Amino acid sequence: MKKLSSIWFFSAFLAVFLVLPGFLHAGGAKASDGGVKTISFANWASVEEATQSRIAAVITAFEQAHPDLKIDVQGIPVSDIVKEITIRSTAGNPPDIAQLSSDNVRQLQSANLLIPLDDLLSADFKKDLYPDLYDATGLIDGKHYAAPWANSTHGLFYNKKLLAQAGLDPNKPPKTIDELNAILRAAKPKLPAGTLFLQVDTTVRTLGLIHQWPFLLAFNNGVEPYNLKGEVHFNTPGIKAYLEWLRWLVKEEYTLPGLKYGEFRPYAAQDKLLFGNDWTTFDGILRSLNPQLTPAILYETWGATALPAGSDGKARTPVQAHALVIFRNSKVQKETASFLEFLAASPDSLNKYIAASGFTPATQSAFSKAPAFSESGFIKSFISDVVPTSVPMPTGPDYASYAEIIMTAVQQVITTDAAIQPILDDGQKKLEALFK
Repeated sequence: MKKLSSIWFFSAFLAVFLVLPGFLHAGGAKASDGGVKTISFANWASVEEATQSRIAAVITAFEQAHPDLKIDVQGIPVSDIVKEITIRSTAGNPPDIAQLSSDNVRQLQSANLLIPLDDLLSADFKKDLYPDLYDATGLIDGKHYAAPWANSTHGLFYNKKLLAQAGLDPNKPPKTIDELNAILRAAKPKLPAGTLFLQVDTTVRTLGLIHQWPFLLAFNNGVEPYNLKGEVHFNTPGIKAYLEWLRWLVKEEYTLPGLKYGEFRPYAAQDKLLFGNDWTTFDGILRSLNPQLTPAILYETWGATALPAGSDGKARTPVQAHALVIFRNSKVQKETASFLEFLAASPDSLNKYIAASGFTPATQSAFSKAPAFSESGFIKSFISDVVPTSVPMPTGPDYASYAEIIMTAVQQVITTDAAIQPILDDGQKKLEALFK
């Protein structure tokens, strides 16, 4: 596979000298007056309105419990965090710890910026993590370079009220693509005009690809359309069947093409969506969109389970998680690891940040530490049904290019009547070219 280009690294290095003075934060833990050590924490939670007060409360609790440690909060917008961390690291100024999307872990690991966590984290903490989630978030070449903090992996939400209205069993969601298709066909004639049946993000972006990935794997018998060994399996009967299925969904008006997955949520809030492909903040978002949806009404109306499987009966869901990574150049890796464990597993963080924000926890002990998790029917279902289906997403430096090729093919299929085989041929050729 192609490495990060030397030109890109040169540009990043050059940018250090072009940015305004003061742009770069002082990175790395350092001793302060009185022997207090400072841990720099690059994250976006502290700059987003919905989470900034929550993460501030968690950090205050950590500092109170560890008076010899101080957290230097370095807030960076989520859209800029990888770029800024790369620039800082190129200048020898990385943070000690950072919040990353799990999609971006491999990119920073391939640049040799991260240290494996296996020998830094305590045995009890590693045992507490859900193993499938831990592996899918940061396992690269036999070592873990990231730990999950807050899990935002998608599952299938099903509207029990609409299923019953269509004369179907409201407590029997589809387990396979075939069952899903049968329900769609049976429900469409019986539900009101304006109802959408499946939340499908077909946009040309990495989030569009992640949203499609469970279906790509289901139709392709679990074989990835591409992998990071440089193998491409896009021009296959399975992917052809998947593209034909998407065209059918659009032509039969089971979904709307070109919508981001968040744009389906207003339909869900008004009982105009049968199946959602979303994560556990679905709960809070729907209630914010429709104040009449109390938790009791919401859980009575909606259920949650794993996304449907293909013919082999095995569901596979790419992990989407807020991950925590420690940088190779950190001067106090041991102390930074204790902060990482606090963020992921402490009662303070579980109650004040993870549960309050609607995330699924990454640790098995979370239910005994934070009662809110037991009160959410969605989170319990995600832990039992969705987390065991976790698989890693093949990201890497060319991830955006992989997504553009595949999702452009999707757009061609759902917006035109063009023959599918030439689209498959073209996608295969373009993906193979990325690995040369």
